Amino acid sequence: MFVRDVVLSPIESVSPQDSVAHACRRLEETGLTHLPVVEEGRLVGVVSRHLLSPFCRTPQAEGRKVAHLMAPPPLSVGLHTLVEEAAALMLGQEYNFLGVVDQQGKLTGIVTRDALFVELCHFLGLDETNTRFTVILRDQPGELARLAEVVRRHGGNITHLVLHPAWRARENPRLVMRVTVKAPGELARALAQEGFPVVDAINFANGRRIGSVQGLSALPPLEEGSQ
Repeated sequence: MFVRDVVLSPIESVSPQDSVAHACRRLEETGLTHLPVVEEGRLVGVVSRHLLSPFCRTPQAEGRKVAHLMAPPPLSVGLHTLVEEAAALMLGQEYNFLGVVDQQGKLTGIVTRDALFVELCHFLGLDETNTRFTVILRDQPGELARLAEVVRRHGGNITHLVLHPAWRARENPRLVMRVTVKAPGELARALAQEGFPVVDAINFANGRRIGSVQGLSALPPLEEGSQ
């Protein structure tokens, strides 16, 4: 997934020569917390509701220029930047959006924090009907293929898969997968019998948690050291 898939365009913006009063009105009308400041197609700064609010209702608001109050611009990315790269960049700045520029450096849109969160939910399968399994996976070649074969044999389809970085340092990492399967309890037992201890299994319907898979308490206990 690339930034081009989540970019917002056209965008609301102001210019450095606009009045502070105009920028205040645009923030009020749009409900946005930040506005890009654009000059000759380039992102040159940003104004925020927090920054402008002390000046919006003063007599000087009409005569004062945005250029006098704007903050430095947020970081920018290209249309072909990966969404995870954009998310990593956004973590290091205070603004809730990044500029999106073309090869000439002209602003073509923005990508917002909200848009990236929505994509994260899609990546993790949070808005679908499935069963979320957390399993212990031995860190050795072929284990993922073997797990996938167990799922296949029981009529399941793995739709989403993630290994949390915090678990990679463990001797036996924990893998989270979303699976569409008619009998999740049977699959959980089969996984455990094949050497993939199941930590939890939770059913979801259209993104809503509807309960844990029954029978997990009867699974073989996790081996010592695999917690």
